[in-house]
Amino acid sequence: MDYALGHATELEAPIALAGLAGLSILEVVRLRWSSVDFGKGTASVERVAKNKNRLRTIPLCKRVLEALERCQKLGISDHV
Repeated sequence: MDYALGHATELEAPIALAGLAGLSILEVVRLRWSSVDFGKGTASVERVAKNKNRLRTIPLCKRVLEALERCQKLGISDHV
């Protein structure tokens, strides 16, 4: 994981979110840049459980935020 973090590729943010923030693969795939609040250091994640949508706010550590910022600059997609 250390190699992936710090190298701006399209995989850096998903790896950081799953490995360091504890998001599931489905949560990472669904996450959009508009759901990330860099000012507050959080991400709003929609989770589906028993046919109910739940929105939860995940605090993001500095290392994850840095990875997100590098990947956002690549401008590949509206999804993280």
